[in-house]
Amino acid sequence: MNSLSPQLERIPNELERLLALLPRDLASSLHSEMEQLEEIVLDLHMPLRLAYGDGRLIELERHTTRADLETVKYAVGRFRDDGRRGVDGTLHRISAAKNDDGQIVRITLRIGRYVPHVAEPLRK
Repeated sequence: MNSLSPQLERIPNELERLLALLPRDLASSLHSEMEQLEEIVLDLHMPLRLAYGDGRLIELERHTTRADLETVKYAVGRFRDDGRRGVDGTLHRISAAKNDDGQIVRITLRIGRYVPHVAEPLRK
């Protein structure tokens, strides 16, 4: 996996590392209820969508711009051929969807969290 920018690698908190990929004005609007946030969806010309672990889906009034997508794309670096990317050293995942012209039109940031002992029932 390609390394993220050196500035991003210096950010110690996993969630803060993910938020650092977003445009500043967008990231600063997300600091409430972060412990429940599971997904951030930036869909071109659509309201920013936030999905929470309790089933809530919130659409903000702020619409995603091409500049927003380019900011995230630049911060993330190269996506794999399948349009996915992880954030090194975290459980976060990022995916990009492209239109027929190959331009990114949606970026989804999925917040990964470590849950201790979640796999215990699967052990022999």
